[in-house]
Amino acid sequence: MKTKNKKKLCLMPLLALSLIIYNAHGQLSTYSSFEDFSEIKTNTFKKSKEDEEGKRAGNNFDDNYGLINLEVALWYGATFSELADENGLRRFDAKYEINKKNLVFAYYDNALTFDNNFFANSNGNVPMIGVGAKHDWSKKWFSKVEFGRRFMIDQDDQSMFNLENGYFFSDKVLGKIVTQYDIRQDDNLLTLGAFVDLKVNKWMRLESGLFHSENLAFTNTYNERFLVIPKMRWKKVELNMGVYYDVYKLQQERLNQFSGGFSHIIFPIIKNLKGNAFFNYDKGFKNEITVVSIGLNQKF
Repeated sequence: MKTKNKKKLCLMPLLALSLIIYNAHGQLSTYSSFEDFSEIKTNTFKKSKEDEEGKRAGNNFDDNYGLINLEVALWYGATFSELADENGLRRFDAKYEINKKNLVFAYYDNALTFDNNFFANSNGNVPMIGVGAKHDWSKKWFSKVEFGRRFMIDQDDQSMFNLENGYFFSDKVLGKIVTQYDIRQDDNLLTLGAFVDLKVNKWMRLESGLFHSENLAFTNTYNERFLVIPKMRWKKVELNMGVYYDVYKLQQERLNQFSGGFSHIIFPIIKNLKGNAFFNYDKGFKNEITVVSIGLNQKF
């Protein structure tokens, strides 16, 4: 995925976004980060000198077979909350680049089992499986679509549909729009997101955005999350840091607070194997958690 060497996907698992609203008993509650950084992102950094030197191996291009690019990722982590500490496999996914304009992916995500107090105390898993695809319409415009299904314990399963569009206005400005629709037990949830990614210099970019989520079963009720994410790259090491601010609107009250921050570092290990280390502190209105996780990405 290239636009002047800047549209290559980052070597991370994918999750378009995680919701901060979960309906366990017909009530809204906040459980964790709006955006889970075990996610495929569009890399807006230009390739480093080391990337260019290893271009043929990195792109897995073979003169006889063309582009061959299969990648798998695995995340393991621990969640520390006020009620209980949990740890286990958080996520596994695979990505395959069909050609320079198209890729498909599939994933297994179990992070909600650890990050939500209700499920953590029930000693049951509530994993989600999903599939999706990404397509470059042109050198500047790309779209991503995703379908997911969450398997509940004592409730009906949930379905999710996600659509993301991104546009490179220039090598310095990328804009993204995210739409997600969740079909749940007794209600549906609609989430809209908008992001702007700005180039500061050759080694740093600054991303800011907003998620707005509404429960369609309730009037005058919504969640909003504002994010600011500095992203830095030196050679083959990337560091993302961010903070976020939440607004929680109910019919009878409105809550506002600085809700936490995160850091995420991506580093090479050997050849096509990369490591990830992630830390997140999230002060939800009803659930305060700290997440520490590590991940491996292997490209074949």
